[in-house]
Amino acid sequence: MLLVAVSLSLPQTAVAGEDTPIIERIDAEVRANAQWTQEAEQCPADLMPGHRALEIDADGCDTADQLDGCLARCTAGDAYACLRTAVTLQRLGGDPAGFEPLYQRACKLGAASGCTNHAAGLYRADMQNERVQACAARSFTKACDQDDPWACTMLGMYLARGIAVKKDLPKALEVLKKSCKHGEEDPACSNALQLGASIRKTLDEARPAD
Repeated sequence: MLLVAVSLSLPQTAVAGEDTPIIERIDAEVRANAQWTQEAEQCPADLMPGHRALEIDADGCDTADQLDGCLARCTAGDAYACLRTAVTLQRLGGDPAGFEPLYQRACKLGAASGCTNHAAGLYRADMQNERVQACAARSFTKACDQDDPWACTMLGMYLARGIAVKKDLPKALEVLKKSCKHGEEDPACSNALQLGASIRKTLDEARPAD
């Protein structure tokens, strides 16, 4: 069974006592930014630009003591600093109200994975809401078009299950081909391979016997 949402796939890390004040401070700064919190209520697909941001610095933002500098870079417009700060806050057990606006800001600034993660977070919070399902489907489609592996995996799941889109197993298989650009060890790929195998089995069983 695939994970319900990509943002659920991040393993939680135990938070050292000295890290708690940092996480709480970053959380408070994000919540205090009215523009970010308001934008987090919008559908990622509606804020996503048509181009991907350049990932200038792929390192940093992995530990709590790096988050102040990373948030400053995010505020200055570094899409991937926003994304990595959000990922770290989530991994360290932060509140969604503190990291989801950062995923959305990353999305707005051109990091497709931010769009994917925020759409998944919206879906996780309100799975039965048809408007949210439609938003997530649009967001996964646009992010997959920009070659975000998890977006393609999630879109494949939506197509396989008919969530907010017409159920289309062959199309789901095509979409899932884009999930493995980082190799089979990447969770986006391993989940896509699992789903693809299930889809192919379903299609084989539906074929009339000779």
